[in-house]
Amino acid sequence: MDWVFLNMSNNAASKSLPPCRSLQDYLVQLISRLREADTDAYRALRRLVGDRCACIVVDREAILIQFRAGEFLATGRNADFTSDDPVARGVTTRQTVLALMNGYQDLSEAIHLGALDMIGLAEDIVIMGQAIEILMDASARTAALQDLGNDYRRDPCLPPFNGVQTYLRQRRPRERTAAREYKLLKRLDLLK
Repeated sequence: MDWVFLNMSNNAASKSLPPCRSLQDYLVQLISRLREADTDAYRALRRLVGDRCACIVVDREAILIQFRAGEFLATGRNADFTSDDPVARGVTTRQTVLALMNGYQDLSEAIHLGALDMIGLAEDIVIMGQAIEILMDASARTAALQDLGNDYRRDPCLPPFNGVQTYLRQRRPRERTAAREYKLLKRLDLLK
């Protein structure tokens, strides 16, 4: 019997560029692959989010997402919001997504440094964070999600990761966050 060894680094498929995809395409693929490859994580995600609706904004691309009648729906949306918009949303950049995927930053640090804004009711924000954690955990264990992540990293129509040092230099805690917190505490009469 002859043994055949496959060196992935020399495999033509590993060298070819992935197709250009939109944020909507990536989100649909992410949930579809999660459903096929890790049914426990998919069910946990479904139980967690229920029928809630949220908007994901990466750079200027905005996608409204929700599960309806057991199906995942992702539709394009205008990235401009008003302060009274009822839809919970997560707003970030491709550079932050790549830093999270590459392990250069964790979710709480991205939020603290202002690299990821989560806007909405407190319960919705907590659920968004938990949903992101479920997806990140499943991605670490699931080849199909890792393949999709590699496609996202190498997407020829999107800017490449500009490096960890450049990324971290650009992220500073927002001074205005403390001012906003102070105003909120004062408005709620929690300052004594």
